[in-house]
Amino acid sequence: MKSLELENVCKKYGEAVAVTDMSMHILTGELVSLLGPSGCGKTTTLRMVAGFVEPSSGSIRINGRDVTKLAPYERNTALVFQSYALFPHMTVAQNVGFGLEMRKVGKAEREEKSFEALKRVRLDHLADRYPRQLSGGQQQRAALARGLVLNPDIFLLDEPLSNLDAKLRGEVRSEIRGLQQSLELTTLMVTHDQEEALTMSDKLVLMEAGGVRQSGTAQDLYEQPADAFVADFVGRSNVIPGRIEDGQFRTEDGTSMPTVSGSSVDARYYTVRPEKITLSRDGDGVMGTLRERLYLGAQTEYTVMVGNASISVVTATPGPDDMRASLRVGDAVRLAWDAASARLLNN
Repeated sequence: MKSLELENVCKKYGEAVAVTDMSMHILTGELVSLLGPSGCGKTTTLRMVAGFVEPSSGSIRINGRDVTKLAPYERNTALVFQSYALFPHMTVAQNVGFGLEMRKVGKAEREEKSFEALKRVRLDHLADRYPRQLSGGQQQRAALARGLVLNPDIFLLDEPLSNLDAKLRGEVRSEIRGLQQSLELTTLMVTHDQEEALTMSDKLVLMEAGGVRQSGTAQDLYEQPADAFVADFVGRSNVIPGRIEDGQFRTEDGTSMPTVSGSSVDARYYTVRPEKITLSRDGDGVMGTLRERLYLGAQTEYTVMVGNASISVVTATPGPDDMRASLRVGDAVRLAWDAASARLLNN
């Protein structure tokens, strides 16, 4: 069942187009992420679903009901803001119950539901504290509880983890995903964080300049990017410009890349992920020169110049007996990869 449907939704501010021809649907219980660079229209799309921004054209339906013209309080949605937006003069419990109070829910029922929502996010023991007495992660969970207590048809998350440090972000990310799945919440999330989108989402919608570049599962976008923008934005990829000559892809300086079956004569880019490439001193493969080596703990990243093309390689950090441990900047190396793991792109 489709819980949320957007059909040809557009938003203009005068001559400026914020969102153009947005069409998508979210099934009941799915978490879909709107991913893209700043200014691509993802937050505007989220706010149109919430009812804070009215579309210039198109329609929005929730559980089959057209809500395009309805005010936010007439839609059963809950929006968790990037800034948390907790009231500083209210306790955590009062913040969580505020939406219920606006819906004229009685005090006893309001307190019971607020306590249950706080238990879900493991904050029931802090119900009487004020936001200033909470850590960033606890404030985020309080904001989540305030949305959960409304039992929304659509749960909306606007950059929910952007104010947290890296370690805490990972913990809260798992908590949000666990809650969303256990409660079967239909969720639309906005993020610019690729890792966040890849690990949390059932589907991704990658936006750029107000439009959709590609949508699908994380694996779809990672393994089968529609164009060079998608390949470069989702995860990391080597996107190498060039052309097809005599059935082979050649870089701009004429270096031949491992042949990809079904090569299109219109191909303008050759792309291969850094982790798909092996690096050695000798043997078969494309010849290059090591330009940079970065130790990242469990992994090591190498930058290799192949003609005029800069190619990134990511491998497990070599042990002391591995020949790669002795590589130095300026050394000649060989790069090899299965041609089946590369893709040719026309744009």
